[in-house]
Amino acid sequence: MSDESKPLSDDIELYKISDSLRSHFHNSLWEEEKHYTWLISIIFGAIILITVRMPLDEFYLKLFVLFFLSGFGGIITKIAYSVIDDESRYFQIAFHRHVKFENKIFSNDPEQIPSREWNTPQKWPLLLKLIFTDKRLGVRGNFLVTFVLFDKVFLFIAALCAILFLNDICNLFIDKG
Repeated sequence: MSDESKPLSDDIELYKISDSLRSHFHNSLWEEEKHYTWLISIIFGAIILITVRMPLDEFYLKLFVLFFLSGFGGIITKIAYSVIDDESRYFQIAFHRHVKFENKIFSNDPEQIPSREWNTPQKWPLLLKLIFTDKRLGVRGNFLVTFVLFDKVFLFIAALCAILFLNDICNLFIDKG
């Protein structure tokens, strides 16, 4: 093997490795998005089912279960947001490295790297961007918005359960007094 072909051979090997890493992070990101979305949907479905089907005479049990499920759902959505955000950064790093090697091998301009960086989006600006602009968030941005919205729904349900419970306790003390 000549000295001139050796660097190209090394670059091709690095390209193959970078492609493998990019593919790995892309696939794992999709699997995580899918599974967290399923889990959140199951928790939300359980909340709706309990709200509709559990008898009202078991009021305190119903409140406790709804409070617990909504708290659990809130924790899961926060974990999902964090995991997807971290995995997105890993994917972007692997993607940029892959493009760097691809351009080095197949292009005349080795510095031709995509300009889009993945920065951690702040939750409220992300929602405002979705509502008030016509800019697309991308797949990961939409998943993150879904996790943020479900987090707020679970927080609302937990707060409502706590308020109903405290209101009922206060009414018991007022009735005795």
